[in-house]
Amino acid sequence: MTVGPPAEPLRFVPLGRCVLCEAYASSERFVREDLWFGVPGRFRYRSCTACGTVFQDPQVAGPDVPH
Repeated sequence: MTVGPPAEPLRFVPLGRCVLCEAYASSERFVREDLWFGVPGRFRYRSCTACGTVFQDPQVAGPDVPH
């Protein structure tokens, strides 16, 4: 696991739909820091109105997620 600030700014991918059921309707639940990987910044989490899944949107792009 990499700890500390990234060498370059993070890239984000807007999802626009639920990661589980792929419904487009969602509402913002909360905004908070990353507690798992130490990625700097605050991130928006949404709740799918169809199935209730909570997901980050936009998400950090795959290659920028710390390992």
